[in-house]
Amino acid sequence: MKCLFCCEFYYPSVGGVQMVMQQIAERLVEKGHEVTVATTKLAEREERSINGVEIVEFNVTGNLAKGLDGEVQEYQSFLKNFDADVLLIKAAQQWTFDAACGVLDEIRMKTVFIPCGFSGLRRGLYQKYYEEMPNILKKIDHLIFYSSDYQDIDFARKEGLENYSVVPNGASESEFGRYPADNDIREKLDISPEAFVFLTVGARNGQKGHAEVAEAFSRMQNTTEAQITLILNGNIVTKKKNERKKGLMRKLRRSVKILLNLLLPNKIVLRNQEDRIFVSKIRCKLRRKFQLIETDLKRRDLVKLLFTSNLFVFASKTEYSPLVLFESAAAGTPILTVPVGNAEEILSWTKGGYLCPCEKDEVGNTNVDSAILAEHMTYALSHQHEMCQMGVMGREAWAKEFTWETITERYEAILQATLNSEAA
Repeated sequence: MKCLFCCEFYYPSVGGVQMVMQQIAERLVEKGHEVTVATTKLAEREERSINGVEIVEFNVTGNLAKGLDGEVQEYQSFLKNFDADVLLIKAAQQWTFDAACGVLDEIRMKTVFIPCGFSGLRRGLYQKYYEEMPNILKKIDHLIFYSSDYQDIDFARKEGLENYSVVPNGASESEFGRYPADNDIREKLDISPEAFVFLTVGARNGQKGHAEVAEAFSRMQNTTEAQITLILNGNIVTKKKNERKKGLMRKLRRSVKILLNLLLPNKIVLRNQEDRIFVSKIRCKLRRKFQLIETDLKRRDLVKLLFTSNLFVFASKTEYSPLVLFESAAAGTPILTVPVGNAEEILSWTKGGYLCPCEKDEVGNTNVDSAILAEHMTYALSHQHEMCQMGVMGREAWAKEFTWETITERYEAILQATLNSEAA
């Protein structure tokens, strides 16, 4: 089977879409299939063939709602003429799908599409985009959803579409198959072997809940004699240089606001994520046996940290089907998460954690109350045996149903069935 995968970004770019497409592509190659990936051109990509997967690059940016720029016609011509059996495109609202929409009738390959959540469904900018979406979806041969109960699959059902499958995300057996033999990450980070470690992971862009988790941690009750540690892992997304420049008065106002927040907690509202984390860090230093660490670990060390952490805390504002929850389950680390994306469904599948309730805004973003999150984190600290049992169940569920090898077999069957339907 010859496959063409299309996604906005691909390795060495880092992210959920990139991870999923790479895992499936490389495993299909191992099974004897041919896979080519069409994606955005990256300066740091030095090779056009990675682990047997061929890569074709295009200089294209944007989407239909915001406008497409670059080599759009070249990409469309490529789609119409590429010699493959089946086309797999991941995610709406990005150029590899949006540019393909205009030439779907001219593509000779069978088409499979992963909507990936329809994140802009309730946003005014995308109103016209989603008014046209039913007509586009009806031209697709097969749809793949990550959740059986989310807005993208509900959208398809409302339109009467039945040509779809639900295939969850997963975690790599090569990374999580066994406990790391040299798990020295606590020593590297200067964390006590006896400490109870809370961990959260995600880009430091204000959307992954780092500030909320840090604030909750700094306010929680330590019900043990041991040290408790929170690790905020993720790269800091910096602003443009001119946006980072601050005048003397602005710096002074910021310092005063931070000081007042320390003196009058819950009275002064800090909106900047880094300021909120900074305040939480000071609070932790003033309290006995509280340790807050900010870091951005390489993948190998992050996997080690997942294995040695006691609770994974997830307070992200917007997600679809977060890979980190599957990876936490794979590591046997219990999960405390807000109901973001299909997180609640993932917990029902894996039995690997519990939910912290929170409100959602008009576009579906979660906004957790740090005081409530602190109560749930304190519960985990006080019920460590129960947490360990959740971790065991999560790992068992992952090994049975959510390894990338198992997930790839399901993709392979769907792609093959879609291809075979041509002769029917």
